[in-house]
Amino acid sequence: MQPVLSIRENRINGGLFANFDQPVALIVIESQDTNPVMPVLPALDQWLAAKLEKYECQTPGQSPGAEQFGSWILYTLEVLHKTSRSPVLATPEYEVRHEASSNGWQLALRFPVLGLQHQAVNQTVDWLLRLLGSTREISEQFFENGIANVLTLLQKQAPYLAGSANFLEEAIARNIPWQHVCNNVYQYGWCSRARLLDGSFTESTAHIATRIARHKLAAAHTLRTAGLPVPRQYLVANLQQAHKQTEQLKYPVVIKPLDQDGGAGVSANLRDAHALENAWKRAKQVSQQILVEAHCPGQDYRIYVLNNRVIGAWQRTPGGITGDGIHTVDELLAEINAEPRRQPEAGRLYRIAMDEEAEELLREYGHQRNSVIEAGKFVPLRRTCNVLTGGLPVQVPLTDFHQDNLALCTRAASLLHLDLAGIDLLSEDIGRSWLEGGTNICEINAQPQMPPALQGEILSTLVFGSGRIPVIMVVDNREHIDWLDKVMAQQNAQDRRTGLATASKAMLDNETLALMDMDAPHSLRLLLRDPRTDIAFMVINSSLMLANGLPVDRCDLLILSGITGIRGNLTLMAEALASRSAQIWVDSDSPLWKKLTLQSGEITKIPEKKLGTRLSHWLESAF
Repeated sequence: MQPVLSIRENRINGGLFANFDQPVALIVIESQDTNPVMPVLPALDQWLAAKLEKYECQTPGQSPGAEQFGSWILYTLEVLHKTSRSPVLATPEYEVRHEASSNGWQLALRFPVLGLQHQAVNQTVDWLLRLLGSTREISEQFFENGIANVLTLLQKQAPYLAGSANFLEEAIARNIPWQHVCNNVYQYGWCSRARLLDGSFTESTAHIATRIARHKLAAAHTLRTAGLPVPRQYLVANLQQAHKQTEQLKYPVVIKPLDQDGGAGVSANLRDAHALENAWKRAKQVSQQILVEAHCPGQDYRIYVLNNRVIGAWQRTPGGITGDGIHTVDELLAEINAEPRRQPEAGRLYRIAMDEEAEELLREYGHQRNSVIEAGKFVPLRRTCNVLTGGLPVQVPLTDFHQDNLALCTRAASLLHLDLAGIDLLSEDIGRSWLEGGTNICEINAQPQMPPALQGEILSTLVFGSGRIPVIMVVDNREHIDWLDKVMAQQNAQDRRTGLATASKAMLDNETLALMDMDAPHSLRLLLRDPRTDIAFMVINSSLMLANGLPVDRCDLLILSGITGIRGNLTLMAEALASRSAQIWVDSDSPLWKKLTLQSGEITKIPEKKLGTRLSHWLESAF
């Protein structure tokens, strides 16, 4: 039996399509009928609405047309991304091609992805089409298993840790090119001007510093021996030892894992043995090494330090509710969790769960879930202020801090040799010097969660300008281009390392980086990843090199200089390259370009004998 729908093409495109500055999942779906019959589609629509909070039934019916089906596919993919907290950084699109000789059509989907290895979108569409092509009834359990697998795939490929998605959004806003490297590592900028970030880890973050910061006992010891204020703490092997050390510290105390980040397993302000025992159980779920620590009174602050300079501060309150004298605890919590900034797609704040810890705190404050709390009274539902557990951060002007307290934070980061750090302060009065007491360093975070307000400043500090090096594309079919060889030699003599990308090789100075058959995106990507490259040249000798899209989002200079034959549609190729080029030069001696007209930019005509000299002068101004 002929399948209802078939996949003609399903891959990650290596180059850049029009309207996209990042890789895309390219999926071409084919139908032999104008309105293919898909009996499972209405049930699938209902199941998606029941499973995904943000999905609204589309009622596409059993026999949708190409446009309706394309809209449904893109909508479903976008909701799945929101649910898995996987960002979509550009607008997906589809194109319908109707078959002139039949009633069929082709649907070309282009969905932006973060990297060339990110196949989750392709696999998701494949799963959806297999469901829709079924000739028998699909069980709800079969659907549940499939969508769980799809969400897992999307979550694995989503950027994680410390606001990585926010860094990507900020790079786009600042016109900084970026590309996925591996795991959660992204490169911002090109070549010698590029920087690597893994969340808020920078390429300069010292491994030793990270190890100390993540070992809470070692970090506290390092700071204490330098004279900085930190709370007393003890490593305990069991609950009996925890009780014994608490007798010395006196209640309230803190229970925390020795080796975890993000507030995992931390419980503060424990005021009796029952609360201590419950906190011990929570901590043991995430670590076998547990600290008991003196609880320090005061407000909770996160201060961010970059290269020995405080760049921002936030006061943090634990996830909780404020009574209004009308609604119950459950009603107030539902209202808080419904806030737009706490929705998965917002990626800003997290919801507060009514779990064992929350109910325990309610009892401590004399309330239950059905209690109506007096207006204005705040009841915490978390023992820590961490954002990941529902905490609320509010930015604090640095002028509110005593200068000694800001200096305390930069000194703490410096002692651990951290270039970027989040310093957790507990202070009864941030306007009073820590030398007078009442302020303690609770923790140092080597890879802190970053508020969106800081990503731009961090990128502008780490990346020089827009992070771009000069990129020159040359369209020419000759094996050796004399004027280009001379210019590259001149630049190398001035200690500017020049890279050359062609269809068969990638070279840096006289070093061959790779020899293989490559398209333009692949070849130039080799150079743009190499941190030694100062200038990148790309020679294109055929339109076939652009079969998978353009190599860069922006080219500084396009030179059309070929004198001998070049394969392919010259006008289409030149127009595509010109659309991404800031300047366009044409060899006025070349018969290939005499009748060329472009919509994308102004053409400067230069005789070939002057191209080298003009390019050398142009490069001097570029630096």
